[in-house]
Amino acid sequence: MDDELMEIDEWLRKEIFQQTAYVDQILPSQAGEYIIIAGRSGIGKSILAMQLGFCLANGRSFFGFDVEKAKTGYVCMEGSIENIKDRFEKMKSVFKGYDRKNFLFNYFEPCDLIHSNGKLHRKVNKGCRALIFDNLKQLTSGRYLECAYAKEWSQRFRLFLSEIGAVGILTHHVRKTSANHLLEPGDLESVKGSEYCEEATSVLLLERRRQIQAKDGKFQKVDSSKVNLYFPKLRIATKEVYYLPLRLNRNTVTFEIDNT
Repeated sequence: MDDELMEIDEWLRKEIFQQTAYVDQILPSQAGEYIIIAGRSGIGKSILAMQLGFCLANGRSFFGFDVEKAKTGYVCMEGSIENIKDRFEKMKSVFKGYDRKNFLFNYFEPCDLIHSNGKLHRKVNKGCRALIFDNLKQLTSGRYLECAYAKEWSQRFRLFLSEIGAVGILTHHVRKTSANHLLEPGDLESVKGSEYCEEATSVLLLERRRQIQAKDGKFQKVDSSKVNLYFPKLRIATKEVYYLPLRLNRNTVTFEIDNT
């Protein structure tokens, strides 16, 4: 960054040129930054993260947001290996001809980032410019929900990303006190684990739809394949971004815009 004053128009031109993003409005390209995909268990965070990984590796649009192609690594730390294999096989049919060398994957054992002693650096330092970790909790210790620990961890995570020259994408399991209550975008500040969102550049929130009341007064059954993608935090956004209604295509294991 220049350390001298300049005309406003000149400064604006320089900043517009310098500010780039891997995903427009959402994921910056500056190493050390990270975003969070949040939501309750089973809502589809891992699927959305995997889909984002394919988009980054190919430079393909992410629900209408422009994407700059970037070598991407996906670190999975939980879930059934057979289920993960099935997801990849089905999702590949949507991204035919994808750049295989540009999307790396492996299954790691959980480890505390703070006390990994450089092991994680060596495992993921493969020239990736974007790293997806599924999920955040598996990179922490039993002190996961302590406020002081969360703040220290977030700062260490940003330093870790800076050292390897990458941006990060974390999946983050959040829940309200009652499982029957839907998470609203503004709720993230009050749920357990919200401290990890404070350092994030962007936060994407997946939540199921509300029940629709029919003309006869009865409520329709909730379709678990239909969710809303909210954007409670977009620090780099230059325009208003609305929520997106999504539907999970179970045949391809990908989310699609739901216009119904």
